[in-house]
Amino acid sequence: MSMNRMTKYYKKRKTAARSGNIRAGSPSLRIGVNDFANLNNILTNNTGPDIGIELTGNIILTGPLTIRTGKTVTISSTGGRKTLTRAANFSGDMFTIMSGAKLIINNVIIDGNKNGVTGSPGAIIVLAGVDSALDVGNNTILRNNKNETTNGGAISANGGQVRLLYGSEISGNTAAYGGGVALMGSTTLIQENGGTINNNAAAIDGGGIAGILWSGTINIRGNISFNAAAKNGGGIYVPKGSLSRLTVESSAIFSQNTATNPVMMYKASDHALYTSRIFGIVWSAYNQGYNNLDIAYSRAASGSGGTARRQSVWIGGSHPVVLCDRPYSSPINVPCGCRTMNGGGRCCNVSFPTC
Repeated sequence: MSMNRMTKYYKKRKTAARSGNIRAGSPSLRIGVNDFANLNNILTNNTGPDIGIELTGNIILTGPLTIRTGKTVTISSTGGRKTLTRAANFSGDMFTIMSGAKLIINNVIIDGNKNGVTGSPGAIIVLAGVDSALDVGNNTILRNNKNETTNGGAISANGGQVRLLYGSEISGNTAAYGGGVALMGSTTLIQENGGTINNNAAAIDGGGIAGILWSGTINIRGNISFNAAAKNGGGIYVPKGSLSRLTVESSAIFSQNTATNPVMMYKASDHALYTSRIFGIVWSAYNQGYNNLDIAYSRAASGSGGTARRQSVWIGGSHPVVLCDRPYSSPINVPCGCRTMNGGGRCCNVSFPTC
């Protein structure tokens, strides 16, 4: 859209807003955009607090975009779902939400172009302040990005609130910690029933989600599946002392998540806390959930001098229990005692207080 046409569109929407013809619940100003220059110009120069951007075409993002303090920006598609794709020569973060700003995305794909980009790309979306907010809405996908600069393949949040709403998807992203989402500071993450985090990978911990120096909360109600961590927490990894801030609702589904570290341990005093927070009923391996494939948390190990050991659970003093040498091929409840895994694998003794 040319600047002249954009100006006419802008005036037309202002007139519609004054006459009450904007649909309920939408920003008072909505602007049609189909190229990066106009999108960046609107985000940089618009003086109103609420901005609605309707994508009328697919856009290649050639540089970073910022949601400024005091703004609430809604990006949606018109005439079918549109895609925002990282340009091959664009490194760094794609969107940054400043403190006191909010970004709402509906019916849009944001693609990190991880196989085509050169340099060191960052996250798809960064929350940069304690009052920043992000809503990933229905039919919206944050996908195909590799973060080689920080943590969080799709979302890197250092404070604020992230809501993954019904119909949202985070998939095919990679990072060192938090292949899908990395949480730092006091960030709150809410995944609604119907939201999906799948096929993400972490080079270290937290294939789907990772908390790193994190003091916020996580509430999981949706699907976390087919994520992988090279070390711990194929689905979710949270740091030492933070288990009380993680809640998994009964609607949550964990399936086919994987993690490399096979040794599982827990401390008896953690068991009551864990079972008071984790209510999911579908797991990648057995029904406890804290199986390292789905959820892992680190704690100071006995005799370790207070050094955090990134293991999902800790038994007694220092007694390790090897659960399995490979994950199950489908969700299955494993009772006490010894059971052979699907497709072979080593039989293992499993003994928990809930047995």
